[in-house]
Amino acid sequence: MNRNPIASNSCADTTDGHWWDDDSIHVRKPNIYIYPAQKMNLALKVVFPQGGSITESIPLYNDIWNIEVEPSGLIDNQYTFLYYECKIADQFKYNAGWQIKGTQLENFFRNNLSETGFIESEIKDFVEYWIPRLESSDDYLIYPQFCADIDPFIELQFSNEPESLLRLLY
Repeated sequence: MNRNPIASNSCADTTDGHWWDDDSIHVRKPNIYIYPAQKMNLALKVVFPQGGSITESIPLYNDIWNIEVEPSGLIDNQYTFLYYECKIADQFKYNAGWQIKGTQLENFFRNNLSETGFIESEIKDFVEYWIPRLESSDDYLIYPQFCADIDPFIELQFSNEPESLLRLLY
């Protein structure tokens, strides 16, 4: 199976019940999946060049993750991805996207993530987390943010650079 060595996907939430006193958003669940060619130790740092901070993580993030990763994607013999959430200034691009009916969200995300290059287990993680949280509205405006859009404000620094990096936030 051809897999991207690093893959990440998420949604951003601007109405999460928290009151931010600035123009920030809470990026929720941008899972990081890692598939090295062989078992390896890896250090990964999440950097916010424009400001921001991690608000939650699994495993615990203490300014860096030092992990052991199997070719299957298993991290430290117990995780299938690195999980974090963060607060950042809203620097998303809102000039291109889709209006999707709430009842069509699951099909939209499954198709869009697949077309972007995510594998079935990654798509399943995304759908299982997000669909129950998003089905309550009639319509959604969805603005994709790809690597070139994300990197200026959420940078991933690896001790061993991946062959490829696939990132997508909505």
